[in-house]
Amino acid sequence: MRDFHLINWLRLNGTNWITIQPRPSFCAMESVKKNPRSFPMRRGPTFMSEQKEHYTITLDDDALIHKIIAQATGMPSLHYSCPDKLLKKATTLSPIAVFLDVNLQENVSGLDFVPSLREIWPMVPIIVMTGDRDSNLIGRSLASGGNDFLKKPINPSELMARMQIRICEMREKRGFDEILLADARFNPRLGTLSKGDR
Repeated sequence: MRDFHLINWLRLNGTNWITIQPRPSFCAMESVKKNPRSFPMRRGPTFMSEQKEHYTITLDDDALIHKIIAQATGMPSLHYSCPDKLLKKATTLSPIAVFLDVNLQENVSGLDFVPSLREIWPMVPIIVMTGDRDSNLIGRSLASGGNDFLKKPINPSELMARMQIRICEMREKRGFDEILLADARFNPRLGTLSKGDR
């Protein structure tokens, strides 16, 4: 557990964050275990890099949740309270993670929309959130296509850790999407064929 918490750093001095930048080809936890210094720690406003285009998406009828997520991750979180509005815009968006509440307004379950979001963003972590104490929700969330589960009230350090680990897992999975055929590299998801390197 001590290794796990190496990637759970909270805010320092009220404004700055210590963040850990993952290497593209290794999962965060394994890299930290093998060589803690391989993850350069730095102060800064962003989680993944200095690029400003990184953002998350929050689907929750509580407008405060996306602010909590933005503060915890150090990057903007686009807020949607209506699943249909998010689905209409989803193809134009490229979040690095999606946070989705189970219980939305008017008795709408966020879990019903996970398969549609997964189809649009096959390589984006979808993290399901709820304040409900129903223990069956974790299994239902994962079965619907979610990558992880967070209980409310949100713990910022847990959110940071889960998001970073799932992003690393998706990056590794994306790497395995390519198949080496003789001297050509085929990506079945994109349908592209390029010269491969052995």
